[in-house]
Amino acid sequence: MRPAAWIAAALAGVALASPAPAQALITPPVTLAGPSSEILDFGGVAMAPDGSGGVVYTKVVGGVPHIVAHRFLRGSWSGPIRVDADQPYPGSQPRIAAGRGGELLVVWVTQVATLKVGSATKVRYGLFSAKIGRGAKGFGPSQLIDPEVSDGSDVGVDPSLSATATSQAIVAYRAITYRFDEARQAAQLRPGDVLADIRVARFKEDRWSRLGAINVSQELSARPPSATNGPKVGAGVDGGAVVAWQEPDQSGAARIYLRRIFGTVLGPILQASPSTWQGEPVTGDADAFSLAVTPLNQARVAVRVAGAGGAAPVRLFLNTLPASFEIPSNALAGPQQIFSAPPPSANIGPPGLAAYEKGGEEGLLRLGFVANGQIHQSAVEEDGRLTPVAAPPGPPAQAGAEAGAALNPDGSGTVAYPALGPDQRQMVAVRQESASGAEQLALLTGGQTGSIGQLRVDGSGKGDALVGFRQGEPGRFQIVADWVSAPPASFRVKGPKGWAPPRQVKLRWERAETAVGGVTYSVLVGGRTVKQKLLRRSFRLSPGMVGGGRQSARVLATDALGQQVLSKPVKLRVDGEPPIVQISESAPRRVTVRVRDAGSGIRAKATLVRFGDGVEESGGSKFGHLYERRGRFQVLVRARDRVGNRTVRRFEVRAR
Repeated sequence: MRPAAWIAAALAGVALASPAPAQALITPPVTLAGPSSEILDFGGVAMAPDGSGGVVYTKVVGGVPHIVAHRFLRGSWSGPIRVDADQPYPGSQPRIAAGRGGELLVVWVTQVATLKVGSATKVRYGLFSAKIGRGAKGFGPSQLIDPEVSDGSDVGVDPSLSATATSQAIVAYRAITYRFDEARQAAQLRPGDVLADIRVARFKEDRWSRLGAINVSQELSARPPSATNGPKVGAGVDGGAVVAWQEPDQSGAARIYLRRIFGTVLGPILQASPSTWQGEPVTGDADAFSLAVTPLNQARVAVRVAGAGGAAPVRLFLNTLPASFEIPSNALAGPQQIFSAPPPSANIGPPGLAAYEKGGEEGLLRLGFVANGQIHQSAVEEDGRLTPVAAPPGPPAQAGAEAGAALNPDGSGTVAYPALGPDQRQMVAVRQESASGAEQLALLTGGQTGSIGQLRVDGSGKGDALVGFRQGEPGRFQIVADWVSAPPASFRVKGPKGWAPPRQVKLRWERAETAVGGVTYSVLVGGRTVKQKLLRRSFRLSPGMVGGGRQSARVLATDALGQQVLSKPVKLRVDGEPPIVQISESAPRRVTVRVRDAGSGIRAKATLVRFGDGVEESGGSKFGHLYERRGRFQVLVRARDRVGNRTVRRFEVRAR
């Protein structure tokens, strides 16, 4: 249960298995803030497709809670940057999204007005945003998204933010309209319920557009806000998005719903969690869920459904909404059960989910969740079936902890979860698997040990991921971040088509995409390195590098951290030898000339033979000639192969 490998990792704070050349690198964790009594809540982490990103959290500044971010750019973290610098009031519930080049967008909740309601005073809260652009040193002025998300409390809004493209984003949030603390004609389905809208707003060209409430009913009471039942939103590259939220149906049980959004147009409402299962009604709440949206707007949602009445098992389900280009695009595939655990052993944590599509195929998925003190992972087969991912030995997970996941385009992935290290110390375990089957595990902790909470993971979609969490006890919290750096992405190499002469063998290759930067290339021929540290993406080989005949060449990409990926071999056919001419006497006064080429082959039309008696022939590879008289004759042969190698040979023959 306590293998030496992960025990040593925990004692070191972070430890890495010896990575294969194409395996990701889990860097040592960085304590960005604290431990301090000024650190309050961790708001999240975001990563852009180019590997830049950031984290956001709440910190007391001048006695008032405010929003602070750190930018992640070119593999390093910036110092703290105040997000709400123009706001004097307390800020809370920050969320972050990342764009290319270090662009960050942050939303948060803060005070808008103070209202007098009878003899009572209530504070009205609104949702704000601020952006930091490429190359900017600080965040711009804050913008009001929604002036009224709650009266009387700044909790429960739980915004979810997703960037779509440069200067474009979408936010989904909960606006609590009534808390049943005064008389009103509304039905409270269960104690503690509230009335709430699920609202959506779009950000484009530095302006917000509110789309209003999107949930089924604003008159049925919703479950009390929690860290696991807030709305989720994900956006694709074309500006389309999918939003998911929790809402009770007429039976009173909470379900999970999905809705696609095209610009400002709302798609139909779809129920993602089941109302019945195996012929029986599902009466337990869908109380935790995770949403993953791919670049082409395929949406996957993993849902935890609580057991009802203390007897029904706790279950995890997965449902899928196809990409927006598929027909039909607004029909869910239907729930698939991922896991089930009966009481009293049921202790399933909130799931972490990542997804990616592959054109025309079912797509890729990486799902992580904690159950019964162990981390579990699932992936999806090409036919859509779920399959468990084998987990190597590692530390036990904290009971009921939330997991986070990131996915690579090749199907491999990263899963992070709160774990119990040696001496029951709380740490974050980061487990990374590659498509080749290699795997590594790191145990992360900040400058001081303590409780792990608010773990968040976000990926670039190309194998890189940022991990962030809060560690410590109240009054001594710290914000810790870590970077899983993927090696350069696979790339294609092109060589000459067919046979080529040695001086015309040129290789060209695609850019090896990486979030690290500083990529250099090496060229290998027949397994031997012939050129290193190239910055350009083409190279003409010299004749001495390629020799002749059939060979293979590869290009090795190396990033600034030393991570490498080797291209697939490209076949080379090099012909540097001229045609071979043979002449023989086959009968009295008769000679035969043969022209051969072992490489690219003879260009027959270019062959010329002069037999020395005034007769010449051309256009072939074999020639026979009968001399009319005896004597000595000079035979001239000119020949050329298909890549231009030429030969001129002279022979003296004696006709008898």
